[in-house]
Amino acid sequence: LRSSSNAEDLNGYSGAGLYESYAGVSIEDLTDFIKKVWASKWTKRAVSNRIKTGINHDIVHMSVLIQKLIPADYSFVVHTQHPLHLKKDIIYIELVQGLGEALVSGTEGQGYGYTCDRGLTNIERIGFANKGYRWLLNNNNQVVKELADYTKDFLARQKQEWVFLIKKIAQISLSIESTLGGFPQDIEGVITGNTIYIVQSRPQIIPLIKD
Repeated sequence: LRSSSNAEDLNGYSGAGLYESYAGVSIEDLTDFIKKVWASKWTKRAVSNRIKTGINHDIVHMSVLIQKLIPADYSFVVHTQHPLHLKKDIIYIELVQGLGEALVSGTEGQGYGYTCDRGLTNIERIGFANKGYRWLLNNNNQVVKELADYTKDFLARQKQEWVFLIKKIAQISLSIESTLGGFPQDIEGVITGNTIYIVQSRPQIIPLIKD
């Protein structure tokens, strides 16, 4: 269950991750967790953030997206415009082992970092993953947390081991950006076996830079 609201993805303001989302929810528990997502409009974090940014509580409306949970081997986020250097010709990709919770929560270290030019010719790894844990689905379809093992992770090996995957993710991301009007995109996806799934794409929030 993914939260969404009309107080996210505004001009110069993202708010991504401000409201609660839940993975591994069973059909039997669906109603209770829909209520939890709706109620996350009033968490202390959300209320404080809206006060700070001047967003009126009364105009905020919540919705819930219900998606099939894919048992991911890896999860990734793509910014089709580098979010740190704001270089329009550089794509930034970050990956972690397992489900995306370890990535989007912003805790417990960082994922693998990669950059790729729009010509898909210059692909570089700019950071190794150092997260101590990964999130997986167990045999009962419950989300569990376990220690991350990098000893057999092909993303930690030499460039020829991972360059094809990064190039493919970048290629898909550029196609999504083009389809959605050419605006920079903030894209989330997962990988299971040899299959890449895109679970979300939204306009990338570019920070407002004042002179």
